Amino acid sequence: MRDIEMITTFIPDKLPIPYRFRIAAEDQSLLVVKINHILFAEEDKKEQKIKYRCTCTINGIKRTYDIYYMKESMKWYIRA
Repeated sequence: MRDIEMITTFIPDKLPIPYRFRIAAEDQSLLVVKINHILFAEEDKKEQKIKYRCTCTINGIKRTYDIYYMKESMKWYIRA
């Protein structure tokens, strides 16, 4: 998993809503990616994380990603 910088909305008593993220590309440039659609979100209370399956379009190619929010560290990660 790679860590990412996420733009998110936090609403009390609801799951965070991710909108877009920034990730380092292979050439070390920063790539900003908008989340097109959240397919599902599930909370794992045992491991204190939330898993999102999202669709994003990067360079004209639509892809599905698993994005994780770790509650304890308050960090976001991505698994392609």
